[in-house]
Formats: sequence, structure tokens, C-alpha cells
Amino acid sequence: MRGFSKSSRRFLLQNLVLFLLMSAFGFAGVYASGRSAYRSANELGAMTSDYLNLQVNAFMGQYQQILEDAAYMVDAMLDQGAQAEEIQTWITSFSQQYDETMQYDESGLYGVIRGEGVYSNGWRPGAQYNIFDRPWYLQAKAAGGASARSMVYLDARTGTRMVSLSKLLSDGESVLALDIRVGDVEVEWQEGSDVFPGTATVVDQAGNVLLHQQIGQVHIPCEMDAFDNQDYADLMSRFDGTRGAIRWDGIQDSYQVYYIVGQDGWTCIITIPRSIITEDATNIFYSQLILELAFLLVILYLFMRSYRAERRGRLTLSCFEALGRTYFCIALVNPALNTCEITKFSIPGITPGQDIRTYEQFLQQVKSHMYRNSDWPPFLEQFSSTQLHPHDGELDRRYLEYESCFPGGPRWVSAEAFAVPGDEHREQVILAFRLIHDSKTQELAKSQMLLESLDSARRANQAKSDFLSRMSHDMRTPMNAVIGFADLARRSLDQPEKAAECLDKVSAASRQLLHLINEVLDTAKIEQGKMELRIAPVDLARQLEETASLFQLQARAQRQSFTLEPLDLPHRLVLTDGSRLDQILNNLLSNAVKYTPAGGAISLLAEQLPGSRPDQCFCRFTVTDNGIGMAPEFLDKLFLPFEREDTSMTGQTSGVGLGMAITLNIVQMMGGKIDVESTQGKGSRFVVTIPCGLPEAESAFEKAPIPTAFTLKGVRLLLAEDNLLNREIALELLGLEGAVVTAAENGREAVELFSKNPPGTFDAILMDIQMPQLDGYGAAREIRQLDRPDAGSIPILAMTANAFEDDIAAARAAGMNGHIAKPIDISRIKAALAAVLSDGA
Repeated sequence: MRGFSKSSRRFLLQNLVLFLLMSAFGFAGVYASGRSAYRSANELGAMTSDYLNLQVNAFMGQYQQILEDAAYMVDAMLDQGAQAEEIQTWITSFSQQYDETMQYDESGLYGVIRGEGVYSNGWRPGAQYNIFDRPWYLQAKAAGGASARSMVYLDARTGTRMVSLSKLLSDGESVLALDIRVGDVEVEWQEGSDVFPGTATVVDQAGNVLLHQQIGQVHIPCEMDAFDNQDYADLMSRFDGTRGAIRWDGIQDSYQVYYIVGQDGWTCIITIPRSIITEDATNIFYSQLILELAFLLVILYLFMRSYRAERRGRLTLSCFEALGRTYFCIALVNPALNTCEITKFSIPGITPGQDIRTYEQFLQQVKSHMYRNSDWPPFLEQFSSTQLHPHDGELDRRYLEYESCFPGGPRWVSAEAFAVPGDEHREQVILAFRLIHDSKTQELAKSQMLLESLDSARRANQAKSDFLSRMSHDMRTPMNAVIGFADLARRSLDQPEKAAECLDKVSAASRQLLHLINEVLDTAKIEQGKMELRIAPVDLARQLEETASLFQLQARAQRQSFTLEPLDLPHRLVLTDGSRLDQILNNLLSNAVKYTPAGGAISLLAEQLPGSRPDQCFCRFTVTDNGIGMAPEFLDKLFLPFEREDTSMTGQTSGVGLGMAITLNIVQMMGGKIDVESTQGKGSRFVVTIPCGLPEAESAFEKAPIPTAFTLKGVRLLLAEDNLLNREIALELLGLEGAVVTAAENGREAVELFSKNPPGTFDAILMDIQMPQLDGYGAAREIRQLDRPDAGSIPILAMTANAFEDDIAAARAAGMNGHIAKPIDISRIKAALAAVLSDGA
């Protein structure tokens, strides 16, 4: 105790001497702090004025960039011969892009285009308004092509105080400008920035205030808050050069004024009260003194805390600081002495053994609570006395997870062992148990999900492999027919009937190949979300009769019977996508024909049910066959892509397993549903129900006369096609129909042929898209821009293999009148030409 008192007195004496020395240095630093405060104020004032100038320039630079971008585009439009009205329309659209993100005046862009005023807000000035003496116009002319900032002036339209940015355009007479309200000029000060409390002011050349705001954390009133433009003009008359600092004495206080004069004449002013500078220096001194006292108190506190900490038990402190509260059981084990002390045990409904004294007894207690006996050998491998005995005070981390019995059932727990160095006579180990049931079950669930995902991916990969195999087979089959029958036709030129039969089979195989390609393309469009519906009036009775006539021929060829049930349709005309409806019925009927043996029967029934609204009905289509049917387990996979049931007829029919998946997606897009019933060996029944709209002019449609056939005889066409074979086919087919065709090998040649021939030479243009030198879109745009009477009116039809909705939209955007998808079909070409030619009926 005596030694403790001497140590305390010595500690206190040392700290007293230290305190006196620090106080002397603190008072001696008052004078130096005062002088350094002014130096710091000057440095901060200059830095703050630089920051203000930088921020104002950055703020105005945003609008200057807008003006520069707009001027660049207007210069380009002027070079292309655009008129003032076109430019006014463009700057109106351009201004609307910034009206929500920027803060310039609602007047937006305006200016003078070759002597004529243009205004994006549609304003029209009065007769007394002279646009050529406005400040923004005069300054732009004086700037000679550089962006010019104006002084503050009153807006002629609203009377608001404005500043303008204006720029002389490249023609030397046109000017483009935009306004910024004086109140919208702003500077963002970083919160907590190291600046003196003061005032930031921006004025123009005449002393008009553009910005006046407080800076710093504390609001300090300034006598300059009441300054008018004359006061600022007087103050600026004392400035020497483009930057510096002066002292201005007011009635209430003296101020340090820091200024920067920009190249455009705007002046950035920072005003700091001198009393604040002095106050800061004093506060710094007392802050230093307080910190010194706090330092001494902390030293004293740490000394006392360290002394008390030495008297604590190091072993117990180390154990509980390491383990915390995350374990439900903690045991202190001495493997060498076979002792065990349970320091924590908190399991509701379970109490540890009363007479546990040795580590062997503790191990038996752990074993009795294990849920699986198979976990005991691994536990001993980790936590037996031999394994826990540390070597040189070090123990490799021991860890094991297993299930233990709890009142609510088995729970996952973890066991861990840590070495705790003791005194020189014995070494001890901490054995801790933690409940990890929730995290472990989640981990196991994730592992199971990964296994299931892997299995699903393997199945999907196998399905795609099967699809590629079937696709290769089903595409090679019609391709083999095309090549084979084409060769037979060539060898049978002396036998016209046989040659014609071979060519008919070539056409049939080609249609089958095209059908396979369309299925793959439809699947791609569905996956990309690009499939769209085209709702239009459809003569339902006529479409069903045409579909039935096609499949009656197919059924007759396969010795089957096909029946279209009598049509009883209250509404013959409905609003729906006729092509997609036809695709649905074709897929269902095609499958019925494929999987029904010879002698079987197929039927199609169409019904109409009332809708939920007067302008709606439900169309229900039922396709029934007595074919091979489907197994119950396959019905769950019927509408999945690439799936086909292996049956005795699978090898006799073509298809890649996409038809039913496409059908389901189309039905769902149309807002309908599809139901299926099937019994293996007895047949299948598909029911599709689709909501349809009812048009108003139904009776007129039903009585409309059927138009006469359209003929191409004498029609003069310009054909642009780079592929030699496609060009030859088109020329032959169109020539056989009586058309007069002029061919071009690319888009550039098509434009030249059209421009060299007089107006009226061609009645229409058939334009391929993907061509060298100039594609079809570019050729159509150039033709539409030609200065001749028929450039804007001649029908241009895209005839291309690009058949997606995006391609059709791109053709329309390029100025084309229609779209014909390849392969070339003369009936579709005639229909498209009939729609665009005025005399085509």
C-alpha cells in the first residue's frame, strides 16, 4: 500500500508539472494564434472566393454546355438549309428535354435565325420590341462566336430580372440564347466545410446582385445585406486588379473583403467579419487548453483502470471475453489432469449431470444427448483427452457439427475447442457448444436447391440436345426431298407430268422446311418478349372453312376422315389476330393428323359464347381425334419446349417439339386458355377458348363485294436485290405475271436508276434490305428526299428475309409503304402491290 501511495504522488507531481508547462505554452501561443488567425483568414478567404468563382462558373457552365449543344445542332440544320420555322420546332423539343432537370427560365431557347426571331415557348413579341437591340443579341455579336454572359436586365415578356447566355452561330448573323432567372443562380456549399462564417456575393459589371447568401455553419448578419447596386459599384471601385482583399469598415463591425473579377465582368465577393476572426483565435486557445486538461484526466483514468485490471483473474477474463454469449454450454477442461468445470449451461428442460468432476464424465454426458450414434466416433477424434492436450501452449482449432437431442426435437449444434494458456504447472482448454440449427438447416436447404437446380439444368440441356438432334433430322428430311426431287425433275424434263409432280413435292417439302424455321423464330420472339398481336376484323366463318378445306385434303391423303361441324356463329365478324388464330388451329389440327392412324377421324367444332360485355364474345374451338393419345405423365410436359412423347408414331412424324409451347404462349397472349383431355390409345381432345371483340359495322362487312383479281400485267417495277438467285427468281415470277421489271444489284444503283429516269417511269419499288454499298433503309430514305414530284408518293415495299416486328417497324420508319417477308411468294407480292397501287383492283 505504501508503494502504491508513492507511485500515486509521483504520478500526480509529473502530471502537475506537465499541466503547468502546457498552460505556459498555451498562453504564450495566444499572440501567435491571433496573428496566424489573420493569415488563416486570408488564406481561407482567398480559397473561398476561388471556390465561389469556380462554383458559379460550373453552374453557368451547365447552361453554357446546353447552349453549345443546341448551337451545334442548329448550325448543322442551317447548313442543310433548314428554315426558321423548322429550327423553332427543334429548339422547342430540345428545351422540353431540360425543363425538369435544369432551372433556366420557362422561356427555354430563343434567338435570331437569319433575321427572324425564334422562341421555343411560342412567344410572339409586339411591334415595339426590337430584337436587335436586346443585350443578349448585342453581346453575342460582340463576342464573335464565343458564349457571352449578359448583365442583369428586365425580361421583355415577364418583367423578371434575368441574365442571358448567348452565342453567335457560324453564319455570322444568327444568334441562339437562353435565360436564367437571377434567383436561380445558386452555389452549393459543402456541409461542414472549413470556412469562416460570412457572406458570398456575386455581382455583374454594374453592381447588380446575382447571388447573395450566407456561408459557414452559423448565420452572421452582415451590413452588406442591405447594399444596393450603387453600394456595390462604390465598393468595387476600390478593387485593384482582378483578385485581392481589402478592409471595409462598417458601423457595426469591420470586414475582410476578398474578391475575384471574372473575364465576363462578374465579380465574386467573400465577406468575413473581423470579430469572427479574433473570436476563432481565442476559441482555438481555449480549445487547446481544454484538450490538455482532458488529456491529463484520461491519463489518470487509464492509470487507475490499469492498476485495477492487474488484480483481476486473467484466466476467467480471457475465457469469457473470447466466448461471449453465443454458446449455451462452456466447459473448462484440463486434459492432463482429466478435470472438467462447467462454467455455463443454459438449455431449457435439460440440466447437466450433478456429479461431473472429470472430463470422461462430461464426454459421457455429451454422448447421451447425441441424436445419432454415428456422430460419436468423429467427436472423439476431435475432442478426446489426447487430442485436446496442447503442445507448447498451442492447440489446433477443433470443430465439429452434429445433431443433439433437445426437448423440442433434434437440433444442430457445433462443438469448438480453444487453448487457454495457464500458469507454468498446468494448461487448460475451453470446450464450447453453440446452437446452429437455423443456419445449418438453411445451408442444407440451399445445398438441396443447388442439387435440384443442377438436375433441372441437366434435364434442360438434355432436352435442348434432343431438340438439336430432332431439328437436324427434321430439317434434313425436307431438304433431302428438295434436293432429291429437284434432281429427279431435272432428269425428267422429257416427261412433263413426272417433272411437274417432282416440282410439286419440292414445293411441299420447302413449305415444311419453312414451317420448321418459323417455329424456331416464333420461339425466339416469345423468349425475347417481341411477339405482338395485330387485332383486326376477321371473317371467322370464312377462315374456318379455308382451314378445314386444307386439312380435309391432308386427311384424305392419309385415308382419314375430317369433319368441320356445322357453323352456328351469332357473330360472323370478330376482332382478333387472324394470323395467330390460324396458327393455333393449324398446330392443333396438324398434330391431330400426324398422330391419328389411317382410318381415324378428326373433327373441328367452333362455338360462340356471350362475353362479359356487350362488345365481347368468347370463341371456343374444339379439336377431337381418335388417334394414339398421350400417357397421363406426358400431359404435364405437353406444353414445354422441345418435348415429344416417344411412341411408335414419333419416328414417322416430323416436328421439333415447339408447336404446343408456341400455341400455349399465343393463347395466353390473346387472353384465352387451352384445356386438353387425352387417353392413350383412344385419342385426344383440345379445347381453346379466346375472348374476341365485336366490331360495329358487321353487317356492312358481310355484304361487301369480293374484289376482282389483281393483275401485274403492264405494271412497271424497280427491283433492288443483291443476291443473284433471288433476283433471277423474282424477275422470272414477276415477268410471268406480265410485269415490266428493271433490276438493281444494290441500294445505291436503285437510287441512281430512279433518279435518272423521268417521273412516272416506275409504278412501285421492291426493295431488299441487306445489300452492299447502301442498304434498303438508306436507299428508301434517299429516294424520299429527292427533289422530284414522285419521290414522296411512289410505293416502296420491303422484300426481305428480315421478318420480325422490329424489321417491319424499321421499314415504316425509313418511308416504306409495306413489308413482304421472304421466301418469295408471288401471291403475297400481288396482294401487297394491290394494296398500295391506286389502280390495283
